[in-house]
Amino acid sequence: MTVMNPKTANVSRVLFFFSVLFLVGNLSAQETGFPAPASEAGETPTASERAVIEAEEQVAGEDADIVAMEENATIKPAPKKPEETIPVQRRGDSFFDKYIRDRLSIGTRVLWYSLTDTESGEEFNGSFIGSLNRTTEEQDAAPVYFYLEYAISPYFGVGISYDQFKVKTLDSGGGDGTFELDGPIIYAFGRFENGSAFTPFGEIGLAFYGTSFDARPEWTFSNGGTTVINRFEPDDSTGFVIGGGLDIEIIKHLSANIYLRYVSVDIDVDYFFSPFSTTTPLNTATFPGDHFAYGLGLKYTF
Repeated sequence: MTVMNPKTANVSRVLFFFSVLFLVGNLSAQETGFPAPASEAGETPTASERAVIEAEEQVAGEDADIVAMEENATIKPAPKKPEETIPVQRRGDSFFDKYIRDRLSIGTRVLWYSLTDTESGEEFNGSFIGSLNRTTEEQDAAPVYFYLEYAISPYFGVGISYDQFKVKTLDSGGGDGTFELDGPIIYAFGRFENGSAFTPFGEIGLAFYGTSFDARPEWTFSNGGTTVINRFEPDDSTGFVIGGGLDIEIIKHLSANIYLRYVSVDIDVDYFFSPFSTTTPLNTATFPGDHFAYGLGLKYTF
């Protein structure tokens, strides 16, 4: 019995393994219908093999053409849908910006009064009436002199203000009482806008006063009685107004002002003496209400 060398046996096993793999490969190729490559078989391809190869090459060429066409193709973007425009209100478009901002102002003042005509003759001789030959002003320093202004342009506008003042009658016995006048002043104004914090202004207009008389009881009733003996009934008054001043800007929208105004107005009055008549005046009189008003104010501009 011949004994095989172990190394030779191992080589034989390896050769046998590769032979089996080669046979399995050929069988698989025949079962799938794909012939073994000619390069491996070492033979010239048959007509059917060439047809298969040409078909594969044609398909590959068509694929390459498609890829080239896709690369060179121009893709048109889809049309954009027009965006919806939402109206946005800009500064200056609103009613406030057009008609209120920098146009409407509101303010108030503290005023003092100085009558220009306070004497007339002597008692019962050239006096205003009877024993009343003098007058004086009564002051009210409360800041109740409100005003409202509207600028039509940066230089011109209109305004309305509230005014009140008192004229006290005097004689050697202390007088008969005090006239009280109050009402609106309607005016036009002009101002000099110069780009600084100081803006001079002037105004001209008319005052419409309601007038009443606050009588002293001892004059009204006389001798301590309860029957009205003496009575003044004043008419409402209209006066001419001219004034001016200086606005001084403190901060934006807020300013202070120095103010001077002259008012020319008369106080017409009917005097009733009850023993004579309660419906027909015994006498009439005119008291001068001409005066200067001066003071300080604050103004806010919207």
